[in-house]
Amino acid sequence: MTITPEKTCTIFLQRHSHRGKTQIVPCTVSILKPEHTEQSVALHDRVAQGLSGDIFIRSDINEIRRCISDDGFTLGVWHEDKLVCARTVKTDAQWVNEALEAIGEPSDPTHATAVTDYMVVDREFRGNSIQFLTFFLSETLISINKDRIVSTVAPKNIFSLQNIMRCGFYTIGLKQLYGGFWRYVTEKKLRGSLPIWTNWHHTVSIRNTDEQRRLIAEGNVGYKLVKRIGGFAMLYAPICVEMPIEGQPHRCKPVIRML
Repeated sequence: MTITPEKTCTIFLQRHSHRGKTQIVPCTVSILKPEHTEQSVALHDRVAQGLSGDIFIRSDINEIRRCISDDGFTLGVWHEDKLVCARTVKTDAQWVNEALEAIGEPSDPTHATAVTDYMVVDREFRGNSIQFLTFFLSETLISINKDRIVSTVAPKNIFSLQNIMRCGFYTIGLKQLYGGFWRYVTEKKLRGSLPIWTNWHHTVSIRNTDEQRRLIAEGNVGYKLVKRIGGFAMLYAPICVEMPIEGQPHRCKPVIRML
């Protein structure tokens, strides 16, 4: 299933409306056009209302508009004439490097990186795994001329964190961003991916920021989120070409930083 500016597809989702009413309804997936900016802003603001910076950072209207231009794209899901989901991606090389700099990551001189922006789903259509579905649809578009995708996600936003890790991302950073809020910096390599040696994993509570940052600095990545008594934990393991040696510190060269 491929989406293009001229091509759409139909999916059938559960709609949860008033008084417990749930019904399967047809929805259309398409790439948004500039004339859809108003609907995109309305959905973004509707979802963002009441959310703290620990969970979601609001985008300004200029960034929303830019995601519906040649500098990126927005994948939308429609029910009739209502936009119920929007996934945004930055693809313009200069804009991507500005976004990487803003999160303290090296710029990409090869222009092979895309950066995901916000992803929002209308309340009536949550629980349909639309985050998962729309990511893989957008990945098809990204992979045409990009080799790597970078995204940020709030540790407290467990639902989004689970989704992004199920899509194959791993954590390469844990930083205070957007005015002091903790965010995982995550990455997915579409080409040239290195092995993650899961037999050498460490299990760390997602609340233990110091230990996670130490493991990342030593060349480990967080590759799986697991539920434990008392909360969620992240599994960290070395990422490198050769298998780590038993009994030696798992200090792989942090090649994940090299583009």
